[in-house]
Amino acid sequence: MTTPKISLSSFDLDSDFLFRAHTLGITTIEDIMNVNLPNLRKNENFNYNWYFELLQFLESQGLMNQFVRRQL
Repeated sequence: MTTPKISLSSFDLDSDFLFRAHTLGITTIEDIMNVNLPNLRKNENFNYNWYFELLQFLESQGLMNQFVRRQL
């Protein structure tokens, strides 16, 4: 299943969220869907508040189930 290379900056997301995502190497929806979650959590810039916002974004875009399947 492929995911689009749509930039996160094209969505109405908080600038702090976008900055942290960029710092973590996540700039597109495809980056989110292909992320190695265990490695992401080890990154010093990762925090669970940001991750919660990420999950809310995925849910709002109808991508949560696909994300969860890819992480299993």
